[in-house]
Parts: sequence; C-alpha cells; structure tokens
Amino acid sequence: MPAPANRLIAVLHQGKPDAADPTIQNAWTLQQDLADALTTLGWQPETVYLDAHFAWIGRLLALQPRLVFNAADLGFFYDITLEPNIAAVLAAAGLRYTGSGAYAAALSGDKYASKVYLAHLGVPVPQCWLPRDAAAAVAPVILKERLGHNSFGLSAASVLEDRAQIETRVQELGADASRYVLEEYIDGEEAVAGFLGNAPRLPMPVFAIDYGASFAGRPKILDYDAKWAPGSDAYEHSTPTLARHPPALAAAIQRSLGLAAEDLGMWDYGRCDFRIRAQADGTQIPYLIDINTNPDLSRDAGMFRMAAAAGLSYADLIGRVVDAALQRQP
Repeated sequence: MPAPANRLIAVLHQGKPDAADPTIQNAWTLQQDLADALTTLGWQPETVYLDAHFAWIGRLLALQPRLVFNAADLGFFYDITLEPNIAAVLAAAGLRYTGSGAYAAALSGDKYASKVYLAHLGVPVPQCWLPRDAAAAVAPVILKERLGHNSFGLSAASVLEDRAQIETRVQELGADASRYVLEEYIDGEEAVAGFLGNAPRLPMPVFAIDYGASFAGRPKILDYDAKWAPGSDAYEHSTPTLARHPPALAAAIQRSLGLAAEDLGMWDYGRCDFRIRAQADGTQIPYLIDINTNPDLSRDAGMFRMAAAAGLSYADLIGRVVDAALQRQP
C-alpha cells in the first residue's frame, strides 16, 4: 500500500545502474540521493522510472503523490531536446512537481532564442549567429547544439578561431546546420551561479572554474569530457572553486541571474553559467552563456556544492526545493 498522499513524493527519474552512458548512470545515482534525503526529511519517496511507453504517467496518477520530484532531465526517449515536454505532461495531468515549467525549460534550452530574449532584457550575453548567417559571425566562436544541455557534442574542436574554420565547419554541417548556433567565444573566467526558492529567491555562493595544466594551449571550456569523463585530463583539470569576486562583479552576476529567473519563469531552483570579460577601463562584465532550469541535484553536483558553501546539508537543499514547490502549488 502506498503511503498517505500527503507524505508521498514520487521521484521521477531516468537512471539505469548498468548504463554505458554516464548521464544515465548519474541519473540513477541522483534518484538514490533524492530518495535518501526525502526519507531523512520524513517523506515517503517512491521512485518512478520514465519509460518509453508512458507507463510512468499512469503510475503517477495511480499513486497520486503529494508532489512529483522531477529529476527526469534527459528528455523523452533520452532525447535532451524533448526535456521540456516532461514538465508539460506533468502539468497536463494535474500533478504538482518540482522545478520549472515547460515554457521556461524550452526557452532556456534554446541557446539562440534565449540569448535574443535576454539581450532585450538588458542581460549581457555573447553575440550569436545562426549558421545561415555565418558570414556575419566574428571569430572566435564556439559551435554549440542549439537545443539541450549537458555539453553534448562539445569539445575543444568546437571553438573556431578564424573565418576559414567557421566557413569550413558550417559547410561540413550541411543539412544539419539548423541544429546548431555560433556563439561568440569569450576567453575569460567561467563562473557558475544558482538560486533556491521563488519569492524571494535565495542566491547561492558563486563558483569559478579553475582550468589546470591540460588546458594550456586549448580553449578553456567545460566540454563533454570535462563534465562526464572522470579520469580524463579535461575532467581532472577543471575544478570548481569558491569565487572571490569584487562587489560590483558579484552584484552584476546576481542581477543577471535574477532577471533570467524572473523573466523566463524559473521555479524552485536553477543555475546560470557566465563568462567574465575584462574591459579596457578595468571593469568586468559577466556574460550569461547558459541557463539550466533543471540542474543536477546529486550529491556530487554543482548545486549541492553551492548549498554546502552556504552552510546547507544535502537534506536541507532537497527540503528547500520541496518546500518551494509546495508553497508554489498549495
């Protein structure tokens, strides 16, 4: 028998313990971490695997949990571009859930449209060009998949240093060109900022990425290996460290984070990544390069690193997310 609905939280996940894909392995670890934390907090967790046959939504409707902890961030059929639709199905089914809705997930996941929108709001962002407009692009640029997260497809070769490289790479893309975006490459410090809650949002301590020896002579980017290949040079030499920013830069980061969260409709928790560019007059401008409405909440991930720096335990972090979601959806 399931626990009473007011104490039952369903953990919706996409993890498999024996998966070759490290993102799917991580999803398995995440659902275990969440279940442990929810138990500590006095909730009754029930894990639900998001299968390809939509049996998962029937199970959720049968359980009628107090809340669905939406940890399914890899998209339907493991297609990351379909991640926003998971929140859409939960909303259509009338189920309360953690994290942002489909609109925020879809807009933030579009690396071109989100930059256009944020620039209109006055948030500093890198210049972006669609491949069809490659002739206007100013090198160096970084070629990214337009939709999705997790650094899929990113490597040192994604940074194009001159006009010839841009033209050659766009030509090689052929019919797939519409899947990509050319983004101004800013060779500066990378900073990661996050928040918890809704009204008000609690800004979390900011971390910077310390790029080590293996990045000498190559672009300093958190590519796929740096995020998902433990033991690789990129992974071992890209270390998050607590940032020590001057007050003006720290305030600018928090302003952009707050605008992105407010105007994209990010709920409960979220993360934004920045590149810092020094100006001729000595000022520093944080350029928002990526938005994640459903960032990893496992014990080894950046959101808990921020929370720990703020004095929160892992259970505290998960409890704050649950409280924010329930206050938003009473």
